[in-house]
Amino acid sequence: MYQDRAAVQTQYADAANLRARSAIYRFGDPGATPWPRWVFDQLDLPAAARVLEVGCGDGGLWKRNLDRLPPAWRAVMLDLSPGMLAAARLDLPAAQFAFAQGDVARLPLVDARFDAVVANHMLYHVADRAAALREIRRALAPGGRLLATTNSEAHLAPMRDLINEFLGDLSPLRDAKPFTLENGASAIGAVFANVERRETRGALRVTDAEAVVAYVMSITGAPQYVVGDRLDELRKRAEGEIEQNGAFVLPTAAGMFVATP
Repeated sequence: MYQDRAAVQTQYADAANLRARSAIYRFGDPGATPWPRWVFDQLDLPAAARVLEVGCGDGGLWKRNLDRLPPAWRAVMLDLSPGMLAAARLDLPAAQFAFAQGDVARLPLVDARFDAVVANHMLYHVADRAAALREIRRALAPGGRLLATTNSEAHLAPMRDLINEFLGDLSPLRDAKPFTLENGASAIGAVFANVERRETRGALRVTDAEAVVAYVMSITGAPQYVVGDRLDELRKRAEGEIEQNGAFVLPTAAGMFVATP
């Protein structure tokens, strides 16, 4: 989805659509480890690590782990979108975070600088993943690692089906996903010598129909196409599912590739 650069920039001009989709995860198991905390748990970096996050979005990974951030870590947050970078700057300490606008396929950074490059749910947006992966490898210091997260094909499958139904041929989710837990290792393995896969699974039990509607409406094309009677139908569909089953149940299946050159 969203592999066209212009489409990515439109969808992520600011943090609004990302936040609308992220909000659905409040319906997860309260006893489960939240996704940003799970990702942070996998980093396992030196006490004075240098980290680059490509496609950093609104900086949510770091904002939800500030209480665990080692004081000597330094991070560069890179994104195509000025709006995303503006959102990322909020609440991240300037002493530890720098910000750069740029394309992961043409990193505006020197060679061999970082102990880790984090690509958190973003490589499926990149049109030239091979170039991006080569650039990430170039940016890694000796002993450095790529930590690239993505979803399984099974992740939120009922929501994907609902979006495809209501958007039809306009849905950016209809095509095969280009970088998933099932197929991502081969792409990374073409550039990196060692690739390890880690994953976590669970489920969301969404009890608020408006949360389902908001998620669908955050998708490119939905605000223009899902209107009037069609929007009413979407709302009724979500309400009916919740009334019949007690919740709109969405399986979650996501994970991370940890790769070294």
